[in-house]
Amino acid sequence: MAEQKTPGAPATDEIATVTGGRDITRGYIDHDLYLRPQDRVLLARGGDYRVYEDLYQDDRVMSCHAQRRGAVTSKPIRVTPGGTRRDDRRCADQLREIIASMRWREIAGKMLQATWFGYGVGECMWMRDGAFWALEDVRVRNQRRFVFGPDFRPRLLTQSSWEGEELPDAKFWLLRYGATNDDEPYGRGLAHWCFWNVFFKKNQTKFWLTALEKFGSPTVVGLYRAGAPENEKNALLDAIEAVRSRAGLIAPDGTMLSLLEATRSGSVGFSDFRKAMDRAITTTILSQTMTTEDGSSRSQAEVHLSVRNEVIEEDAHVLLDSFCRQAATWLRDWNFPGAAVPVVEIVMPDDRRLDDLSQRDLRISQMGGWRPTREYIEETYAVAVEEGSGGAPAAPGGAPADMGEREGDPLLAALDAVDAEDWDKLAGPLVRPILDRAKSDPEDLMSDIAALYPELDADAVEAQLTRILFVADAWERLAAQGGDDA
Repeated sequence: MAEQKTPGAPATDEIATVTGGRDITRGYIDHDLYLRPQDRVLLARGGDYRVYEDLYQDDRVMSCHAQRRGAVTSKPIRVTPGGTRRDDRRCADQLREIIASMRWREIAGKMLQATWFGYGVGECMWMRDGAFWALEDVRVRNQRRFVFGPDFRPRLLTQSSWEGEELPDAKFWLLRYGATNDDEPYGRGLAHWCFWNVFFKKNQTKFWLTALEKFGSPTVVGLYRAGAPENEKNALLDAIEAVRSRAGLIAPDGTMLSLLEATRSGSVGFSDFRKAMDRAITTTILSQTMTTEDGSSRSQAEVHLSVRNEVIEEDAHVLLDSFCRQAATWLRDWNFPGAAVPVVEIVMPDDRRLDDLSQRDLRISQMGGWRPTREYIEETYAVAVEEGSGGAPAAPGGAPADMGEREGDPLLAALDAVDAEDWDKLAGPLVRPILDRAKSDPEDLMSDIAALYPELDADAVEAQLTRILFVADAWERLAAQGGDDA
């Protein structure tokens, strides 16, 4: 096997593009033409996504996909800073307020239609909010109105532009789902995989109705004499039709009518076939069947619940990751250049990450005097906090500190007197002397603290010093990372 040579520098240009005949799966594509979806099922029926819209008339499709979307939109979402700097936190706070003010659940549910069609398009409605740009609304558009150019940018189809109008940057939020490669901007939705199941089920109903007519009522038999003229035969047929549609009839003397009962052995199998198609549709959309069918053991239910949660988390990740990479990133670039993009994710009831997060918050509150706000607790842990209980600082034992104790503690009183907005300005002059004194002469610092806290024993004084050093060191680290913004 020949060894590959190490190049002098990596190739930075895109090589496997789709234009100029380089994509052999599409043929030659001009830059002025838009790409067409490569979904064979869709193309075989004219390439119009209305085919997939019609599938929504099926009762099992509608209910299962609504359940899948609702499982995501019913969960609370958490917005956390992407970094530790001040602008990172401010950027996350703004995005949290924007999402809270929007009809987020409705928007998310409509954007998740992309899981059915393969892609979704939402138009971002921007507005000025004082000195900042804000997202007022997201209007989810019919995805059939949009196509994609060779550059994978969306284009709007109009009556005057059959090749699609070019759209401005940072205006449309795109959600793609299910594509098996990066050469397909239209994605590959669940409709592609459900089409034949719904098609067979729909056409089976027609045969089922015919079978019901055949086996549900007897066939009328008329007997005519040999050599009977055509007018007698026609009169006999009229009499047979009258049997089907009338309560009574008259016929010429000598007319012979009888009923032929249909006989069959075994089962027709239409009901079983319909159940099989419904089960296949359910499995395709939900990846499990236990939320729509009865009859299972506890162990099976636990497995199906685990599968359901994985589907929820995957859909939420696709939705929120695209939102963060597009709308949230645009807001960051306009309002807080250089800040980290906030992280947006759903909160699952059994999210084990909350345990680690709560332990971290508890340690910081115990050592540094940090005060979690009521909004932070409700947003992070998805629990309701009673009015007036939020914002209380945690004591070393984990419980909120008593206000009387805070008034008698010079350090805590000094921290309370500093407004959060002014802390950045005061942190340097306040913390730097303590940090320098602790590094140069820790024994004298211990004596000074003991004079300020005569009621504390030696262990308590040491704990207080440890807490001061933690705050000072944490501030120093943040200042070194973020400069003036820390």
